[in-house]
Amino acid sequence: MVLLCGGYILTNEQVLLFAEKLNLTVRNKDLPSIIVNGYYTRRGIGKPFIGVTFEDEFYNIWVTQAKHDGKLLVDPDYEKFEEREYDLGLKRNFERIGIVGVRYVTVADPYCHAPEYD
Repeated sequence: MVLLCGGYILTNEQVLLFAEKLNLTVRNKDLPSIIVNGYYTRRGIGKPFIGVTFEDEFYNIWVTQAKHDGKLLVDPDYEKFEEREYDLGLKRNFERIGIVGVRYVTVADPYCHAPEYD
């Protein structure tokens, strides 16, 4: 089944800023989301970020919604998630710490490069 994830996409630089606000040390500047995920996992909250390719660029998506659509392949017309009030609150929190311009997106099959795209 195809997993659909909705959330805010952040660049590595934006995730580095987020990690800095959490007083986390990030040695590998290419993988800051792993450090942030570890911080949340140790607190029993889970992993907010997954790495995704979106519009041919690498991003970190802070997942706020996810579901399986019941299909075996990605449907090009898959239903997009809508921003909810919770999501807008998260966006405001990002803006308060200087992370601006984040976009809310839906990514289909974030863990797999589907063969129909080759």
